[in-house]
Amino acid sequence: MKHLHTFESFLNEASAFDTRYLKNINFILRAFDKPYSECFQFTFNDKVKQADVEDAIKSEKNAAGVKYEWEGNKLLVTPGKDNAGLTYVFKALDDLYGQYGESMGWC
Repeated sequence: MKHLHTFESFLNEASAFDTRYLKNINFILRAFDKPYSECFQFTFNDKVKQADVEDAIKSEKNAAGVKYEWEGNKLLVTPGKDNAGLTYVFKALDDLYGQYGESMGWC
């Protein structure tokens, strides 16, 4: 936290979800690094219900500003200026990914 220049940065640093606590998603992602790519993708098997995935994301209030779209069974997430919102998408999707997930990574 010693390199934070704004109060907003301080609030973000204090509130980002720590992905080390996830049970099913094993992807190292530091919340306030610049995204590696413009999108992150989750691939699910055919048994997943897209409505369940969208409901899970909507239920996580800190993931509210994250944009996403579907391409078949691939969920493409646009992280934004840093990975903070994406960490909350990880939190929201952890259980569903454990049941229906096939792969994930930067687009």
